Amino acid sequence: MLNQFINVVAGVAPAALALACLTAWVAAGTATVHRRSLWRALASGSAAGLAAGLVVAGLRAGAVFTDREMVALATLSPLVLAEIGLLVLVWRRVSGPLLSGTVAVVAGLINLRVWPGVALAWSDRVLPGQSALNSESLQRGAGFLLGAGLLVLAVVALARATAGASRLVTALVLTGAWAVTLASQVVTIVQFLQARRLVRLPRPAFRALVWAINHQSWVLFSLVGLTAVLTLSRWRAARRPAAQPEDHPAQTRLALAQARRQRRWMVLALGLVGLIGLTVTALAAWDARKPELSPPEPFQIVAGQAVIPLEAVADGHLHRFAHTAADGTEVRFIVIRKNGGAYGVGLDACEICGPTGYIELAGRILCRLCDVVMNIATIGFRGGCNPIPLDYGLTDGAIVIQVADLEAAATIFA
Repeated sequence: MLNQFINVVAGVAPAALALACLTAWVAAGTATVHRRSLWRALASGSAAGLAAGLVVAGLRAGAVFTDREMVALATLSPLVLAEIGLLVLVWRRVSGPLLSGTVAVVAGLINLRVWPGVALAWSDRVLPGQSALNSESLQRGAGFLLGAGLLVLAVVALARATAGASRLVTALVLTGAWAVTLASQVVTIVQFLQARRLVRLPRPAFRALVWAINHQSWVLFSLVGLTAVLTLSRWRAARRPAAQPEDHPAQTRLALAQARRQRRWMVLALGLVGLIGLTVTALAAWDARKPELSPPEPFQIVAGQAVIPLEAVADGHLHRFAHTAADGTEVRFIVIRKNGGAYGVGLDACEICGPTGYIELAGRILCRLCDVVMNIATIGFRGGCNPIPLDYGLTDGAIVIQVADLEAAATIFA
């Protein structure tokens, strides 16, 4: 659940905060009739984009769309043009159907881009033959809803907190948010063209591209900063209003209540934006930490053979052992009892991820490096991320492994 929550926040937060800046601009200083039209355009565009994104996710899951890069480029290119057009309309103070339509297109394309990847992160974790409604999937669904709920609440809180903000301030923040977003999208387009060898970048440009790809977090942090600045810009205006002699007492009380309400929205908005920042930094780092391998269990070496009694590994859990080779290298291997009395025996390493090892978590065996779940029935066979098989025999109620085979595996762990 936590992992899915982090994935949703990290994947959708940049788009949500960019839409929050657009929402603040819509709410700032616009005539009521125009504001309602823009709200409808923003809501309908977002809903249509979300629905279309889920359809695209279903088509990708069904292998109808196999070239994900081409699908992403097909939505990204018109989005860049629509965002540039929106900025032109904002600064030229254009209103009416053209502005509403552009807002709807931008909101729709942003949602269309972000939600397929988030939805597929859920389905990709369902193993073949496994029900999508098992307890683990339901936990991931809860994480999905919590992450989406946090972002929706953050957008609403930011819209309420910045109500009545200066049209110029919101336009400046919107321009900054869109500049950051456009820069990220241009990097994605250039990366695609470079990977397909459709363009050749000079070395300085290529280094800049690599830096931008490796530091994509700057996009989210920039948007977090911009939304915080926008919220704080309204703090002075939301202080206790000074009573005017001509004001009726009821008007004074109403103004005080509105100021208190807006300050509460500001505190909530700043708290939610801070929570988004903490989620993609500290919480993500804590969740990504690699679990430690369990300590090796003892076994005996008799006449050049490693001997492990069957009763020591008969509980169906992962058991780890280690042999110190002649050159001092620690060679780890694992044993697990499978259904039907068979045993899976292999090195604590695989041909893909190397000697990072395997862990047992909630009754499942996972590769410690890539988090792939092992099919316990296939442990002892080659293929994929399975442990490298290790020859063994069963003698007098014990698993017997040749020490020479362990010595030969020392190069894998060196």
